Amino acid sequence: MKANDEKEDPEKVVNKIIVSHHPTKLKNSLHSIRKKEVKSQGKGITMIRDSELYTTQGSVEDYEIGSVLGIGSYGVVKEALHKASGENVAIKVYERYKVLTTQKMNYVKREITVMKNIDHKNLTKLHEVICTPKEIFIVMEFIKGISLLDYMESQVDKRINEREAIEIFKQIVSGIKYCHNNNIIHRDIKLENIIIDNSLNVKIIDFGFSTWTIRGQRLKLFCGTPSYMPPEIVRKRSYNGPPIDIWSLGVLLYTMLCGVFPFKGATEQELCRTILRGVFSFPSHVSDKAKKLVIKMMDSEPKSRPTINDVECDPFFIL
Repeated sequence: MKANDEKEDPEKVVNKIIVSHHPTKLKNSLHSIRKKEVKSQGKGITMIRDSELYTTQGSVEDYEIGSVLGIGSYGVVKEALHKASGENVAIKVYERYKVLTTQKMNYVKREITVMKNIDHKNLTKLHEVICTPKEIFIVMEFIKGISLLDYMESQVDKRINEREAIEIFKQIVSGIKYCHNNNIIHRDIKLENIIIDNSLNVKIIDFGFSTWTIRGQRLKLFCGTPSYMPPEIVRKRSYNGPPIDIWSLGVLLYTMLCGVFPFKGATEQELCRTILRGVFSFPSHVSDKAKKLVIKMMDSEPKSRPTINDVECDPFFIL
């Protein structure tokens, strides 16, 4: 499927961007790329006041920190127990020496600011932020369940049947709708950042790439996970925020239903070329309603993609 012909030669475009390790298999798509901002600022060392990080009066000693849940470029997430209440939590730990530059610290500040201001049943919640001389601890709710990636791989066909996909995807859309209606762009929607429990209740996690935006604002931070990147990110052009989340949702839904990514490549450059061409196909078991929604969300022209409100009202969700 291809909504619009590309006006620029993908072979030339792909050489303009350096992407991280490209997964040739679904399980290997765990690494997000982190690109520097186009702006010249943010290259120096800065001292950020702890008051700018929404700190609380809590102490690390209040928690019994346990095993590692996940590892990112700058921080590690660990399971922990709040000693007084007996409540399990997840703690993202940033070591200060890894986020000394203004740019890296701004990632942390944005993440904390966004999480401080979100309150939705399908989004992970922030409890508190604790700062020590060497580390920053972001204490969040602990979510029981597994990633959507792991759930898919537990299925016989390595994909999710459409009825279940509707139930799961509807909750994801609800969480992203809340974000967009509050001027928040997630910028890293992917299978690994969706947690589901045994009742298929959904939580969207990891706001490390998220940001605030205003209507019409052009963003210049090129980030995300290669297989979910829209053409405008691959081209390394300034972009409007909401359409990139919509594209990633389209990739997510396609992958849930088909068990594979819509765009493939043996190398990173080949992946970028296939994204820019915008050509993909569906297995025969995918319904026409699902196909139509995915095609709309993965329109190569950002302005032509539906809004999150449009997606929520799509006939795909009507059984």
